[in-house]
Amino acid sequence: MLEGCPSVRTRASLFSILIYVALSLSLLASCAKDAGAEADLDLQRKIPGIWLSTTTGSTGIVTTNITTIRPDGTFGERDISGPGPAYYSDVFDGCWQIGNGYLTYTVTNTHLPELVPVGLVERYKIIRLSDRELTYKWEEKDRVFSMKRIEKELTKSE
Repeated sequence: MLEGCPSVRTRASLFSILIYVALSLSLLASCAKDAGAEADLDLQRKIPGIWLSTTTGSTGIVTTNITTIRPDGTFGERDISGPGPAYYSDVFDGCWQIGNGYLTYTVTNTHLPELVPVGLVERYKIIRLSDRELTYKWEEKDRVFSMKRIEKELTKSE
C-alpha cells in the first residue's frame, strides 16, 4: 500500500458510515414531516365551530367578530364595529385550510369588497387550540388574537 493513501477497507468503512448517516437523517426528516402532518390533521378535526372575539382598536372602536368554521372547509365571518349604532357591519365567506400549523382563509364572497375583497388570503399561525379557546398570530399585523368557542358541533349545512 502507498504511504498516506487510505486502504480500501478504510474507504469502504467511511462510505458505510456516510450511507448510514444519510439514511438516518432521511428517516428523521420523514418522521418530523409525519408529525407535522399529524398535528395539522388534529387541528383540522378540532377547529370547526362558532368562535367569538371582541377587540378594541386604537380609536376606541369595538369590533365583535363571529366566525363559523365548518367541517367541510368553508367559513363565514360576521363583523360588527362601532360605538352605539354599528359603525359598519361586514359579512364575508370563503374556504379555510390548515398546513404547517397555519390557518389560511381565502375570501370567496363579501358584502364590503372595498374592506375585504374577494380573493383575499390571510394566514394565521395557530398558537393554541383547545375546546374553548383559539389563540393565533396574524403575522401581517404582528398581533396575537384569541377567540372563544361559543358552539362546537356543526353540521355541513350550517
